[in-house]
Amino acid sequence: MAKEISKEAWVSLIILSSIALITMYGETMLLPAIPDLVNEFEISYNTSSWILTAYLITGAVMNPIVGKLSDIHGKKKVLIVIMVVYSVGTLLGGLSSNIVLMVISRVIQGIGIAMFPVAFGIIREKFPEDKLAIGQGIFTAVFAGGSVVGLVLGATIIEHYGWRMTFLSILPFAAILLFIIIKHIYVRGEKFPHLKQKMVLISKAH
Repeated sequence: MAKEISKEAWVSLIILSSIALITMYGETMLLPAIPDLVNEFEISYNTSSWILTAYLITGAVMNPIVGKLSDIHGKKKVLIVIMVVYSVGTLLGGLSSNIVLMVISRVIQGIGIAMFPVAFGIIREKFPEDKLAIGQGIFTAVFAGGSVVGLVLGATIIEHYGWRMTFLSILPFAAILLFIIIKHIYVRGEKFPHLKQKMVLISKAH
């Protein structure tokens, strides 16, 4: 008899799919801003290609590394750390004043791509084997949708508020999503005490 998809599985899928949406938005949002970056940083179009290339290369390199770390230290813990790193890179991108800082920020952001295999690994644990294709299909669809959102919304933000706001617009959503992951994502066999519990332990120590 086929198992039903649990409410927890659906909640996890929605939350983790939001990671794909934000990260893919972060990949494509800057495409419409390339001419502005070329002019502001006084660089060539060939040099500007590193703004996108650095992001993708870092993601490709970090995928297997992060996957191994998640097996050792736990998927949820690694996912949270990567999201914090990604947010730092996003903030740095919005504050960049030259091409060197911009490329560095994109390298840090590129680590965020490595969230995908970790997130899907959690989804795989939540869904019954015979229903996994449903979770995979939705996750992949959101992954592709994030690229479209990045192009459309990125162009609108750049036109009205400038290219820096494309980076800064991610931060509130990343912070909210990080909080939701801490509170509502559970991985079997992994212990992740809530902040309140940690504060109690600290107070007792003093």
